[in-house]
Amino acid sequence: MTWNLTTYFVFCFCNLYFHFEVPSSMSTSSGRFLLEKKGLHVAHVNIRSLRNKVVEVDNLLSNSNVHIFGVSETHLDNTVQDSELLVPNYVIHRRDRNGRSGGGVALYIRCHIPHKVRSDLCMEGIEILWTQVHLPFS
Repeated sequence: MTWNLTTYFVFCFCNLYFHFEVPSSMSTSSGRFLLEKKGLHVAHVNIRSLRNKVVEVDNLLSNSNVHIFGVSETHLDNTVQDSELLVPNYVIHRRDRNGRSGGGVALYIRCHIPHKVRSDLCMEGIEILWTQVHLPFS
C-alpha cells in the first residue's frame, strides 16, 4: 500500500475484525499523535454485553498497546450513559440497538488520536459505526 502525505482511514466495525500495521514514520514532532514503532494497533471483540465488562475492558486497554478497540454486541441502549463505560485515556463512541435486545457496536479510541465520527455514512436500522482517523506524516 502506498501512503500519501495525509492518509485517512475509515473504520467500520459491525461484527468484523480489522488489524493492520501503519508505518512508524507517521508521527508529528509536537507529539500530538505519535505512533509506536510497530504502528497503529486495532483490535475487536464480540463482548456479549459491555456494561458488566467495563473493568475487564479497562484492564485490557491499560495493559496493552491497542490504539483503537472495536466492540460488537454491546447490548446497550439509551438508558446507559457513556460515563458508565469510560476507560482512562480513551474516548468511546457507540451505536446502540434501541427497541430490541442485544446488538450494538462501540469504539474505544485513545484520546490523543485525531478522529471524527462519520455519522453521514451510517444508515438507519443498521448498527454500524464509521470513524475517520487522521494520520499525518511528520
